Amino acid sequence: MSNWHTFFEQAVTSSKFNKGLAFELLTVKVLKTHPIYSTKVEKVWHLREGVPSDLKRKLNIPSSDEGIDIIAQTFSGEYWAIQCKFKA
Repeated sequence: MSNWHTFFEQAVTSSKFNKGLAFELLTVKVLKTHPIYSTKVEKVWHLREGVPSDLKRKLNIPSSDEGIDIIAQTFSGEYWAIQCKFKA
């Protein structure tokens, strides 16, 4: 999608699960490509797509859903735990 309006119009008519997933994937894309974040964030993992098991252990990420949707690693070695919410 080329703009927020198109994304929103398609997402708002989807199921709650699909809205949330679409917004999570959009957030991953923004973190990887937006000029502000792409200069700070080295790696981004969507929890549903898989985070390396050694990183999960290192960060003590629970196996059950605790609200974390995305993990980002900055170029300085910090980790960000990100929770996404799509609100219409």
